[in-house]
Amino acid sequence: MTPLQQIDFVFFYIREKISIGGHWGYFNIWTHVQKTPETKINQTLFDEIILKLKEDGLLTEINNLGSQPTYHVTFKGLTFNGYVSEQQTLQMERERLRILDEKTLKLTSWTTRLTWIIAIGTFVAAIYYLLEILNHWICIYL
Repeated sequence: MTPLQQIDFVFFYIREKISIGGHWGYFNIWTHVQKTPETKINQTLFDEIILKLKEDGLLTEINNLGSQPTYHVTFKGLTFNGYVSEQQTLQMERERLRILDEKTLKLTSWTTRLTWIIAIGTFVAAIYYLLEILNHWICIYL
Protein backbone atom coordinates (compact mmCIF):
# COMPACT_ATOMS: atom_id res chain seq x y z
CA MET A 1 0.00 0.00 0.00
CA THR A 2 1.10 3.53 -0.68
CA PRO A 3 1.33 5.99 2.22
CA LEU A 4 -1.86 7.71 1.06
CA GLN A 5 -3.70 4.39 0.95
CA GLN A 6 -2.46 3.61 4.45
CA ILE A 7 -3.77 6.92 5.79
CA ASP A 8 -7.09 6.37 4.03
CA PHE A 9 -7.33 2.84 5.46
CA VAL A 10 -7.01 4.10 9.03
CA PHE A 11 -9.21 7.16 8.50
CA PHE A 12 -12.05 5.33 6.77
CA TYR A 13 -12.00 2.63 9.43
CA ILE A 14 -12.33 5.25 12.17
CA ARG A 15 -15.04 7.11 10.27
CA GLU A 16 -16.99 3.92 9.63
CA LYS A 17 -16.83 2.79 13.25
CA ILE A 18 -17.77 6.19 14.65
CA SER A 19 -20.72 6.45 12.25
CA ILE A 20 -22.00 3.17 13.71
CA GLY A 21 -21.82 4.73 17.15
CA GLY A 22 -19.82 4.50 20.29
CA HIS A 23 -16.35 5.62 21.17
CA TRP A 24 -13.38 4.11 19.44
CA GLY A 25 -10.17 4.40 21.32
CA TYR A 26 -6.59 4.28 20.27
CA PHE A 27 -6.04 0.64 21.19
CA ASN A 28 -9.26 -0.51 19.52
CA ILE A 29 -8.19 1.08 16.26
CA TRP A 30 -4.60 -0.15 16.60
CA THR A 31 -5.84 -3.71 17.21
CA HIS A 32 -7.78 -3.63 13.93
CA VAL A 33 -4.76 -2.26 12.06
CA GLN A 34 -2.58 -5.03 13.52
CA LYS A 35 -5.08 -7.63 12.28
CA THR A 36 -4.62 -6.40 8.71
CA PRO A 37 -0.89 -6.94 8.02
CA GLU A 38 -1.31 -6.28 4.29
CA THR A 39 -1.44 -2.58 5.14
CA LYS A 40 2.16 -2.78 6.43
CA ILE A 41 1.42 -0.22 9.15
CA ASN A 42 3.63 -0.50 12.23
CA GLN A 43 3.08 1.24 15.58
CA THR A 44 5.25 4.26 14.69
CA LEU A 45 3.55 4.76 11.33
CA PHE A 46 0.14 4.37 12.98
CA ASP A 47 1.00 7.12 15.48
CA GLU A 48 2.15 9.38 12.61
CA ILE A 49 -1.07 8.68 10.69
CA ILE A 50 -3.19 9.60 13.72
CA LEU A 51 -1.13 12.77 14.18
CA LYS A 52 -1.55 13.69 10.49
CA LEU A 53 -5.30 13.16 10.67
CA LYS A 54 -5.50 15.38 13.74
CA GLU A 55 -3.27 18.08 12.17
CA ASP A 56 -5.40 18.10 9.02
CA GLY A 57 -8.50 18.66 11.15
CA LEU A 58 -10.16 15.37 10.25
CA LEU A 59 -10.04 13.90 13.76
CA THR A 60 -10.23 15.29 17.25
CA GLU A 61 -8.77 13.46 20.20
CA ILE A 62 -10.47 13.31 23.58
CA ASN A 63 -8.18 12.33 26.41
CA ASN A 64 -10.07 10.49 29.09
CA LEU A 65 -8.41 10.49 32.46
CA GLY A 66 -6.70 7.19 33.09
CA SER A 67 -7.86 5.49 29.90
CA GLN A 68 -7.02 5.46 26.24
CA PRO A 69 -7.68 8.52 24.07
CA THR A 70 -10.80 8.34 21.92
CA TYR A 71 -11.28 9.90 18.52
CA HIS A 72 -14.13 11.74 16.88
CA VAL A 73 -14.43 12.62 13.22
CA THR A 74 -14.89 16.34 12.60
CA PHE A 75 -17.37 17.76 10.11
CA LYS A 76 -14.46 18.29 7.73
CA GLY A 77 -13.68 14.59 8.17
CA LEU A 78 -17.27 13.60 7.39
CA THR A 79 -17.11 15.41 4.04
CA PHE A 80 -13.55 14.30 3.19
CA ASN A 81 -13.28 11.75 0.36
CA GLY A 82 -9.80 10.51 1.17
CA TYR A 83 -6.21 11.37 0.39
CA VAL A 84 -6.05 9.04 -2.61
CA SER A 85 -9.12 10.66 -4.13
CA GLU A 86 -7.70 14.11 -3.41
CA GLN A 87 -4.40 13.14 -5.07
CA GLN A 88 -6.22 11.80 -8.15
CA THR A 89 -8.19 15.04 -8.39
CA LEU A 90 -4.97 17.05 -8.20
CA GLN A 91 -3.37 14.90 -10.90
CA MET A 92 -6.39 15.33 -13.18
CA GLU A 93 -6.28 19.09 -12.60
CA ARG A 94 -2.54 19.19 -13.40
CA GLU A 95 -3.15 17.21 -16.58
CA ARG A 96 -5.99 19.54 -17.56
CA LEU A 97 -3.74 22.57 -16.99
CA ARG A 98 -0.91 20.96 -18.98
CA ILE A 99 -3.22 20.34 -21.93
CA LEU A 100 -4.60 23.86 -21.63
CA ASP A 101 -1.04 25.27 -21.64
CA GLU A 102 -0.18 23.28 -24.77
CA LYS A 103 -3.30 24.52 -26.57
CA THR A 104 -2.59 28.09 -25.47
CA LEU A 105 0.95 27.90 -26.84
CA LYS A 106 -0.31 26.54 -30.17
CA LEU A 107 -2.96 29.24 -30.35
CA THR A 108 -0.42 31.94 -29.49
CA SER A 109 1.93 30.67 -32.19
CA TRP A 110 -0.86 30.60 -34.75
CA THR A 111 -2.03 34.10 -33.74
CA THR A 112 1.52 35.45 -34.06
CA ARG A 113 1.87 34.02 -37.58
CA LEU A 114 -1.52 35.40 -38.59
CA THR A 115 -0.57 38.83 -37.22
CA TRP A 116 2.63 38.82 -39.29
CA ILE A 117 0.70 37.82 -42.43
CA ILE A 118 -1.80 40.64 -41.86
CA ALA A 119 1.02 43.12 -41.20
CA ILE A 120 2.85 42.14 -44.40
CA GLY A 121 -0.40 42.32 -46.39
CA THR A 122 -1.14 45.75 -44.95
CA PHE A 123 2.38 46.92 -45.81
CA VAL A 124 2.04 45.65 -49.42
CA ALA A 125 -1.36 47.34 -49.74
CA ALA A 126 0.07 50.62 -48.39
CA ILE A 127 2.95 50.53 -50.89
CA TYR A 128 0.51 49.76 -53.72
CA TYR A 129 -1.78 52.67 -52.83
CA LEU A 130 1.18 55.02 -52.34
CA LEU A 131 2.41 54.13 -55.83
CA GLU A 132 -1.11 54.64 -57.21
CA ILE A 133 -1.28 58.10 -55.64
CA LEU A 134 2.16 58.99 -56.99
CA ASN A 135 1.19 57.67 -60.42
CA HIS A 136 -2.01 59.73 -60.34
CA TRP A 137 -0.13 62.92 -59.35
CA ILE A 138 2.51 62.36 -62.01
CA CYS A 139 -0.19 61.92 -64.66
CA ILE A 140 -1.94 65.16 -63.59
CA TYR A 141 1.14 67.36 -63.39
CA LEU A 142 3.02 66.09 -66.45
